[in-house]
Amino acid sequence: MKTEKIEGYVGMREHQDYEKHFVLQGDWDKNQVPIKTYKYEHPQTSYRYQSMENMFLHQQPAEETEEYRHHLERMNKHGESRGGMSSPEDIDKYFNQLHVLYESIRSSGVLSQQQLGETADAGIGCVLDKDGKLLKSHDGHHRYILAEIAGVDVIPVTIQAVSENWVDKNIDVSNGESIVKQINRKFGELSSGQHGESGSAHN
Repeated sequence: MKTEKIEGYVGMREHQDYEKHFVLQGDWDKNQVPIKTYKYEHPQTSYRYQSMENMFLHQQPAEETEEYRHHLERMNKHGESRGGMSSPEDIDKYFNQLHVLYESIRSSGVLSQQQLGETADAGIGCVLDKDGKLLKSHDGHHRYILAEIAGVDVIPVTIQAVSENWVDKNIDVSNGESIVKQINRKFGELSSGQHGESGSAHN
């Protein structure tokens, strides 16, 4: 899927049915923001994008970035930051891994989860809103961001949830074909003409 096809971002962790159901009811997609806001203005995501930009485009030392300070503050306040980082050495190791990931993406692109031997729901997560618009969710922030920074314009994505309103308009459950197969086919239509992994839905 071309990165430009991702039009916005919506936080999904708070949605009570997100981990239980693939087809989601309600107006959960009303809180979406444009992708530019995700990158530069959203309080939960923009610090990652700006930190990676500063590190890899402007050669700012990792410890001077906002994301480094974010993890350090969380560690000092709660005893650990995300991913179990409980010491400055853990944070340094995390940023060293981001350097390795960036160089890998620059040279080989973003590998799919199948290529990495990981589960499908561990990838660059996206959801489809009621209009079929592709939105970034909360999984795979760094892979998405680093691909953008590295100039990689085709990435593998995982469709993690879809709006029931979109399914009602676009999916025919009477033909015996599973919803996931139909969504994968329609998603292929959305990404037609692109090469590589076009993305996948999952139950």
